Amino acid sequence: MNTQKLELCILNAAAVVEGDQWLPCSIGELQNRMRAIDTEAANAHWAHIIDAIICLAKEGYLLLRKWKDGVWLSFNPEKQHEETYLGGFFYQDSFQLKLTHQGRGRLAESSSTAEPSETQDHRFARLAIQEARKSIPEDDGRTHPLVGAVVAKDGKLLATAHRGEVMGNHAEYIALEKRLSDSSLAGATIYTTLEPCTRRNPPKIPCAERIIDRKIRRVLIGMLDPDPNIRGLGQRRLREANIITELFSHELMAEVEELNREFSRQFGSPRGTPPSVRNAVAPPPKHNIRFLQAKTVHARSGLGDGLIYESAQAPGDFQVSVVCFRNEPIVGQKVQQPTLKSHITYKDNKGNEITDAPRGVWLEEYGDATVFEWGRKKCLIIFLLSKQGTLRRLWNEKYATEHLWMAGGPVFRISDDGITGKVASVEVRLLAQDICVLSAEFDVKERLASTLPELSLRSVSLA
Repeated sequence: MNTQKLELCILNAAAVVEGDQWLPCSIGELQNRMRAIDTEAANAHWAHIIDAIICLAKEGYLLLRKWKDGVWLSFNPEKQHEETYLGGFFYQDSFQLKLTHQGRGRLAESSSTAEPSETQDHRFARLAIQEARKSIPEDDGRTHPLVGAVVAKDGKLLATAHRGEVMGNHAEYIALEKRLSDSSLAGATIYTTLEPCTRRNPPKIPCAERIIDRKIRRVLIGMLDPDPNIRGLGQRRLREANIITELFSHELMAEVEELNREFSRQFGSPRGTPPSVRNAVAPPPKHNIRFLQAKTVHARSGLGDGLIYESAQAPGDFQVSVVCFRNEPIVGQKVQQPTLKSHITYKDNKGNEITDAPRGVWLEEYGDATVFEWGRKKCLIIFLLSKQGTLRRLWNEKYATEHLWMAGGPVFRISDDGITGKVASVEVRLLAQDICVLSAEFDVKERLASTLPELSLRSVSLA
């Protein structure tokens, strides 16, 4: 066993605590910490590990102490050859160790030569997998992924977290906002076993956006989301924000995939089935939906039905910006009339998401979906202009409890709130069976005070 490699592994294991804090541990606990860093070093014989600890202490890289008879006793190197003394210090109860300033300097020197090494990435990725195994599923009858996250910077472990550690919260959120809310993370690396999410129900913020906000430099991912409808979106969002994205090693990816086998199974056949076969069970419906126009209309609220109508008489109750689509029949071809949902994403001038409307509101339509009958124009509301002159977004919010609609009452209600930040573009996605069948990008032109901005089509793509 390489002595220098063993000593560096011990120093890195001791570096999990910051400042002037001591690390309580036993030899077994220390080996577990070392195993997340370097498996070979952690598997060294316990006598070699103790020899390395003593050597580090004698050279001034580590301090050692033990609580005995009501006082703290420092390790006495002069007694290192006394078996009774060594056994009492390292094996009876726990001891404590702490990195000295000199020890931290040796670690910094060993990690300052280049980018994070393959060994560092491997050990932090393995630690994220260990965290994933601790995940606590929500008690809602569904299968949830096992997710672990690790945050590191300059080769030093900053935080670990796993899904459900704070019930109902993702691992990345716990690590970034619960563990490191007051820490500067610019330039740090996150190791996460599952691709960061890009969608959360308001007011929750997607993990990808939290990573971008904290100026993370690199993100290493154990597996992409197995859901074919959103697979790759998290990685793409991070790349759009100039964050380096990489995957775990082949060996560790296989371990993550096996760990989440039950979660992945609900989206198709087990690993190894060709994608063409795995995804053939739910093809998107055939359609001929076309973009028609973007315009501003006067609108009014319906009397008791919760809908929004275009007002024949100006000025109406308020003004809205809408984009309009139509499903055109094709002579000689069988085209379906699909039921579509919508998702609107509002972005700044750098393409970063400001906010979104996960279930868009259609003019004169109830609920989060609308049937695209042949030849009928459908208008999706993008902006609403408030009486105070501010822009607002609308979405269909589902009632929290079933008893509100069990007697025939409404399932959805229209909610709205203000949009903070300057919107430079809008992305509209139309979804059938949760598969995107049309995506359109619109530029949002500068608006005058108390007016709605003009929307101009930038691009449109069909499934």
